[in-house]
Amino acid sequence: MNTLPVPPAEATPIGGSCFSYFADADRVVYFSNLEPFDSHAISVRRAMLLRVARFAEHGVRRVALQAAFGVGRSTVQRAVNRYRGCGEAGFHAPRRGRSGSVIDARMAVEANRLLASGLSGSAVARRLGIAVRTLNDNRRRGVVGDGAGGASASASRDAGPLAGSVSPPATPGTIREMAAPLERSARDARDRLAPMGRGARDSAGRPLPAAGAVAEVGPRFAEPLLAVAGGGVLAGLPMLLREGLLDRAGAFLSLPRGHYGLVSVLLLLAFLTLARLRNPEALRHRAPGEWGAILGLDRCPEVNLDLRRKLKAMASDAQRVRD
Repeated sequence: MNTLPVPPAEATPIGGSCFSYFADADRVVYFSNLEPFDSHAISVRRAMLLRVARFAEHGVRRVALQAAFGVGRSTVQRAVNRYRGCGEAGFHAPRRGRSGSVIDARMAVEANRLLASGLSGSAVARRLGIAVRTLNDNRRRGVVGDGAGGASASASRDAGPLAGSVSPPATPGTIREMAAPLERSARDARDRLAPMGRGARDSAGRPLPAAGAVAEVGPRFAEPLLAVAGGGVLAGLPMLLREGLLDRAGAFLSLPRGHYGLVSVLLLLAFLTLARLRNPEALRHRAPGEWGAILGLDRCPEVNLDLRRKLKAMASDAQRVRD
């Protein structure tokens, strides 16, 4: 017997089906009409793709899935192919880089040790089982340095953050006492071990908006960083503020309480423009911790399940947007 779809008022409907989902700061909950039946952490993109594949296999139109989850047609097709070929295990198996294209923190330390010993880049790539192009790309991005003075030294200096612990807020005095700025490879390793998902290290600050303590988490540049990818966009911040980007934003736009507030979202969109990234989807191919460093946060928002929801909320009052 067919029934009319009755989604919860706050949920996003998935086409004309009885399914919908609601995403908060931590989790995504899926509903069949008014009944919740599934959930996963908001930061786990593969979990979302698994649900997309399930919905497609159960007859939900793919164009509806694309609109509801903000993904492309090819993304839905790949998710369906993986589900048909490997089942749910295909979404839980450890991710393998394309031709060994991913360099993790331990591999970066070993690469620095080998480079310091005098081996050429091609010899180091053969030892690590990766392509020379991959090694060179990671050297350009600062993930791998040029020897013992690079990433390996930084990783040993920052053993505390690499262990996944959340450091207390730094003061100007403690910043001056730091041995050296935190390098890219050490930041990447720390972000991988974050307790709340990739780069989500602010375990103390993230629950505050949900508890009503603050409306949003403000920027805090509490530690010196070295070679932040895309950090040059901060040179445009004085110009953006002088032009009034944030002066009256609250009078025309609003967002509910959350870790990422109106200030963070507007600055992120402005910085994306300065970085010549045409749309928020480009963030999928960038390290979230690096863009978090630019914003003064632990990481940037996840595109599909967070940033798009914020943009939709900002544009919900058409009259205020026009004004």
